[in-house]
Amino acid sequence: ARRELTDDEAGWRARAERVNGALAAARAQVRQLRALRDRVSLEAQASDPAVVARAEAERPAVRAQVLEAEAKEAAALADWQALDRDARVAGVPRPWVQ
Repeated sequence: ARRELTDDEAGWRARAERVNGALAAARAQVRQLRALRDRVSLEAQASDPAVVARAEAERPAVRAQVLEAEAKEAAALADWQALDRDARVAGVPRPWVQ
């Protein structure tokens, strides 16, 4: 069975591309949303009441988006860890899954 798993290079590479791409996209989204959250937090401290009001109105939605993105990142990381574990167990060469 081990030989069969390592013989499917194209399958391993495709899975790795999908998993690695999802993890990279999730991490990028988290970075972007955290930057937005930081901007909204700074705007909430502005001296202009209109800017403060808009920032306070945006804050709950941004917070929810960050939490959702962090959950997606955690799921993508779990998928990556499963891929890594499966590849090690199957004796798959590292370059196939990187």
